[in-house]
Amino acid sequence: MNFLKRETNRISGRLSRLLSADACQTLRDGRLLKDDFLPENIYPGVREQALAFFKTRHISWHQGKACVSSILSSQVAAVNFLFPFVNQPQELLAVVKAFIPEATEALPITADRRAEETSSPFVTFEWMGKRNYLNEPKWGQRGKNATSVDALFRFRTEHGEIRLLLVEWKYAESYQSAKVERVSRNGTNRLQLYGPLLNQPDSPVQPDFASDELLVNPFYQLMRLQLLAHQMVKAGEMEATSASVLLITPRANGELNTAITCKPLAGVAKTIQEAWRRIVGDNRFHTIHTEDLLECIKAKTADRDWADYMTLRYGDMN
Repeated sequence: MNFLKRETNRISGRLSRLLSADACQTLRDGRLLKDDFLPENIYPGVREQALAFFKTRHISWHQGKACVSSILSSQVAAVNFLFPFVNQPQELLAVVKAFIPEATEALPITADRRAEETSSPFVTFEWMGKRNYLNEPKWGQRGKNATSVDALFRFRTEHGEIRLLLVEWKYAESYQSAKVERVSRNGTNRLQLYGPLLNQPDSPVQPDFASDELLVNPFYQLMRLQLLAHQMVKAGEMEATSASVLLITPRANGELNTAITCKPLAGVAKTIQEAWRRIVGDNRFHTIHTEDLLECIKAKTADRDWADYMTLRYGDMN
């Protein structure tokens, strides 16, 4: 039984405590909400604020609806885990230090402040950069048709750096059968598009790997985020002097963590985390498992209702 099926089975016995009775009765395939109940996918304590955050910023939910239907959505998981930190810099810093110990201050995402808001968020979602750094043909709407990060942090380090942390969140995804895709469904030649950035002398990707072998997920996604991080720093976005990518995956999702789909790495790395670190080095890449992040949040937050909800929903993955 793969992780998707195991996780569907695990959460099925908990849904009556997570969703309304009507939502449970109309659930499809044990994990898909009908359109009328999509907002119930978000933790009730931040539901209204999170949905408004996405709406006012014209951020697209996956599937392009009011929220995502799948209970096992990685986009929803990122929001449930991270949205409570939007206005909680001290709690956010305490959690970030678990995987980046040199972080000393959480900084606001100043580029994402709306005119009607009194302050900038300390976490944002589906950020694309202030400009089309990767020259993508359909760039423009966050979360749709172009490279967007699942979440973005900004913080100061003990060395005085202002660092951006671009988060790639995975949940029930599996890429064991993924293939190299040189041309997108829209006809874009991907190596032609990203090749010039990959082959720049200061590229964050080692030259040996700047080839079409990276055009296979999950490495294709990580490659684009790494390029975006690098270009944001070169442009001095939000005064950033460094940037790195953070990959979050469930430890229990073995099919995902061992999906070495990039042929040059087959046999030299056991996990996608180890493989990507070989390509970009330690300073540009961080990783933490969802289970460890959950334990860290439970230990650091004062919001016990949120901690209990997250434990019920995402605890005991197997």
